[in-house]
Amino acid sequence: MSNSVWDQLLGRIETKINQHSFYTWFKPTTFIDDSGEIIQVRVRNTLVKDWLTKHYKGVISEALTEVNRSSTTISFVTDEVKSQVSVPTLKDAPPQPTTDIKSSSSAAGLNPRYSFDTFIVGSSNQFAHAACRAVAEAPSRSYNPLYIY
Repeated sequence: MSNSVWDQLLGRIETKINQHSFYTWFKPTTFIDDSGEIIQVRVRNTLVKDWLTKHYKGVISEALTEVNRSSTTISFVTDEVKSQVSVPTLKDAPPQPTTDIKSSSSAAGLNPRYSFDTFIVGSSNQFAHAACRAVAEAPSRSYNPLYIY
């Protein structure tokens, strides 16, 4: 099997979703490998990988079934490489004087009384509470940036 399998899948997927979504999420993908059980596809970044997995899982499964590959799974691979900056160390650097460092929450101007533990959730604010909790538990994953009006 070769790139034609992914091309077949893309053709099927294109008929199932709107054109804008297809060109945004699927068109920039690149076929990597087909081992029979797993088709590896390169995507731009983790956001695209997560979005395709979460929102198009059913569409991809339908397309796999239509090309008689229902037992095959798609593995999205990113090329994101965390840039590792090497910091030069100074062997003979004088020790820096220590200063009294405030805790990060008080240094940021946050009131310790305002926490998720003391927040009262009601029908009018449960969505805002869930969104804020999601941001606090996984920064820069969901609701990035978070704006509450």
